[in-house]
Amino acid sequence: MGSNNWMQALLLLNITLTITSITGKIPDTAIEDGKVVVCGVHTDSTILTLLQTFHYAGLEVLCDDGAWLAVKPQPGTLVVNIGDMLAQFTGGRLKATQHRVVDLGKNRYSVPFFLEPNYHADIGKPPISQQSGAFAKYMPQGVSKDGSPCKYGHWLSQTVKKKKYIEYDGVDFPEL
Repeated sequence: MGSNNWMQALLLLNITLTITSITGKIPDTAIEDGKVVVCGVHTDSTILTLLQTFHYAGLEVLCDDGAWLAVKPQPGTLVVNIGDMLAQFTGGRLKATQHRVVDLGKNRYSVPFFLEPNYHADIGKPPISQQSGAFAKYMPQGVSKDGSPCKYGHWLSQTVKKKKYIEYDGVDFPEL
């Protein structure tokens, strides 16, 4: 397999560009700050996300002042995003990385690795959050604020439904 063929296999469909090619125009909902946004602002539900961007730009991180910072790809490095679970586990000492992807007019390849708790792990009582007194404040949406048991798999399936990720469109998540 040639060096470009394996990269092409990793290409995910860009929904905005697909809609654009069919309708001839970019949907108004895909425009933010004068940019075409192909993956809207979100945080990852994970503990950590490791992202290999290769040499492709387009990832932007939301700064505390509300400005978007373009992440410059650096050869041989990984982008590390803090996820909702790590924010919870640290009692808010670390914040989940709000980010988005903008269209720069060319195909973009990236390979994420999501570090997550075990599907059956109880995320209802993280030890650091309890010790810091920040337990209720930093619990992910959908987890009981009283520390009652909550399985990660159940929480994740409900979160994915709420965040409406396009790749899970049409998936029927069971109530656990």
